[in-house]
Amino acid sequence: MARLLSGFGYTKRPVPTDAAGLPPWLPTEFGNIQRQIAGASTRTITASTTVELSDGLILCDTTGGAINVTWPATISATKDWLVTIKRISAGGFNVTLVGTFDGAVNPTLAAQYASKTIWSDGTSLHVIATV
Repeated sequence: MARLLSGFGYTKRPVPTDAAGLPPWLPTEFGNIQRQIAGASTRTITASTTVELSDGLILCDTTGGAINVTWPATISATKDWLVTIKRISAGGFNVTLVGTFDGAVNPTLAAQYASKTIWSDGTSLHVIATV
């Protein structure tokens, strides 16, 4: 499979890609994350939950109460795993991420549309984006 590349004075040329549609020279870590995102699912929750390996995006509706999102040890130990947790509702109830992320214990999403993207290096959970 190939994609066409064009730009400043260049003619369109095929760029080789692998079966996942990514260039073969893409760094391994980035490629693994991209492959994980491609197969990840989105779910909306209204009550506390445990993150699953298939999760890519968890949308949290706190209209009915506070939500705790918990990480099992198996996910913390999964290298190159990526998930985004986003609060989609207004009101006084928070979303709490249960665990330690970059040294912060049990961070919360206190505002509507607040989100955190979490990445595991196989040992620790890291916040790579916060909105």
